[in-house]
Formats: sequence, C-alpha cells, structure tokens
Amino acid sequence: MYGSIVRLSDFKAKPIAELPEDQYQEAIRGMERGLEASAMSEENMIAPDTSYLANHPAMKPYATVQVGGKVVATIDNQGVMSTSDEIYEKLKNLVPNDVNGTNGPDLAKARADKIAQALGGKVVSSLTAITQSQFNANPIDQEKLRPQINLEAMKQDPLYAQIQAIKAQRAAFLSAAATQPS
Repeated sequence: MYGSIVRLSDFKAKPIAELPEDQYQEAIRGMERGLEASAMSEENMIAPDTSYLANHPAMKPYATVQVGGKVVATIDNQGVMSTSDEIYEKLKNLVPNDVNGTNGPDLAKARADKIAQALGGKVVSSLTAITQSQFNANPIDQEKLRPQINLEAMKQDPLYAQIQAIKAQRAAFLSAAATQPS
C-alpha cells in the first residue's frame, strides 16, 4: 500500500448525528462550548443585581478616623478604607492588607488603629460596626455578583438552532437503528 494515492473523495463524511457515541458527544460538547463562549460576550450578559449590597452588613461603616475633629478616613465592615489620595499615599504601606489572611471587622479595626496612630487621630466606631464572627456568619454571596448569560439571546444564535437540529437528527438516527433487524 506504500506509494499508493489516496483521494479525499474516497472518504465519505458522516453527519454528526450518525457518529459513534463518544465522537457524537465530543462534537456536541465542542459546539456547546463555542455557543457559550459567544454568549459570554458583553452584549449577551445580564448585569448582576447588586441592590442587596446596599443593606448588607459588610458594606456598612465600621469606623471613622478623626484628626482634629475632621474625618480623614472611613472604613467599612469589610475593612475597605476610603480616604483622600494624599492621605492614602502616606498610609498605603502602613495599613495591613489582611488580618490572619482574611478581611472583615478585624482588618477594619487594624486599619483604623494604624491610621489613627500614624496621623495622631482617634478611631470613632460606627453604630453599624459588627464583629468578625457576625461578618463571617453573613458572607456576601459571590454568585449573585456574577453576570449571567442571557439564555434568550443565546437561543437566538444560529449555532443554538444547529445544535438542536443535530440532537433531533441523533434521536431519529438512534430510533431508526433500534428498529432495524440485526
């Protein structure tokens, strides 16, 4: 057989619906991944509803730092610090990034204390300050913050219709094969 010539026309392509099961599944998975990838474009994504964050305890103030009666920094229950650019530049290497690898009220306290110490101010706790255990018991649901694929837009993609047609062809092929005598 060495040296013989093989022409592409000697091979007959099989429809995806008639492939062996493993090849069929692989082809469908590949098409579905392509569909999902195109559906994940910005125009097909639904922005998450973040309105619940407004009332989430983690987002509420933990404390302010005051110098000479003036608020120079605010820290929320997550430990997120807000201050002027000028003060931030002075403090960015002084305030910790975490406490024991976590964020929350423990980090908020550590940051507030460092800021007050560095600037000669005082920490004023907020009425909405919570404890680390309260913070840990009520985490922010990250799943709610992920954009979602707009399934209706995805179903408008021609590839979606093609996948559905191939699945219907596969069902018909398997049904016909089951009724044929062996």
